[in-house]
Amino acid sequence: MLQFHVTRLFGIKFKTHGVAIPKQGGLQLVFRDDVAEPPKLLDDEIKSVLIQWDNISNIEVKRGWFGTTVEVSIVSVERIPELPGLDNTQLELKIHRSNVHEIEPFEREVRAHRDGKEDDDVDEFIDDVRDFLDR
Repeated sequence: MLQFHVTRLFGIKFKTHGVAIPKQGGLQLVFRDDVAEPPKLLDDEIKSVLIQWDNISNIEVKRGWFGTTVEVSIVSVERIPELPGLDNTQLELKIHRSNVHEIEPFEREVRAHRDGKEDDDVDEFIDDVRDFLDR
């Protein structure tokens, strides 16, 4: 699980925080608007989008002087029905410096799932999302 924030998601401008979770079927993005206070697990403001592995052409970590980003290149935005009207195939997840230590485990999980890992731990996923929302 990798915590991120974005100001633009697939060409749609807004500010949000979320988590990226590599899963068997693809990269799960769970995020909410900053206006959702207090955060709740079943809040209407919480969105979840699964981007299937075959719809991701590349995931690249870029470390720089001004921050770290994870860039996800999408093959076809039309295959993401949860976010209609998208036109940008590049997703840039900004990683806060306090979460940079999460990048290596995230990359390992991405590689494992893209190589066919099949054992998702649902309880661990729920705990991770609850921990994120409690911040």
